[in-house]
Amino acid sequence: MNKGQLKSGKTKIEKRENNYHQGDFVWLNFSPSEGNEMRGKHPAVIVSTDAYNSAGNYVIVCPITSHGSDAPIYFKLVDYDTVHGRVNCSQIHSFDQKRIIDKTGERMSASDFTFVHQLLSLALMIDY
Repeated sequence: MNKGQLKSGKTKIEKRENNYHQGDFVWLNFSPSEGNEMRGKHPAVIVSTDAYNSAGNYVIVCPITSHGSDAPIYFKLVDYDTVHGRVNCSQIHSFDQKRIIDKTGERMSASDFTFVHQLLSLALMIDY
């Protein structure tokens, strides 16, 4: 029997330390991409919950860009030291945590995250 394997042969899921938190700004490589999707290295904000981030190997993020239209899907970042631009709430991505290049060392304020959350709620309304 291997380490982490139960007598039944199934593997035990070990809880990992959560290094990524909702609201953290991180650097990610968005390539490869298709069409108009964001590509290359960009900052992003983690929008998934801490429980989600620690339970698996993924994070859900919204990229930060200085481009795009004036559509109401963007949230402008003001008064941050390490990131500049707008959170694009229309390009929601799920990435393996191994794709994170680095943390910026800064987190989004709770009041700003509330606005991002509202934009995500509008984008993800279920019309079924």
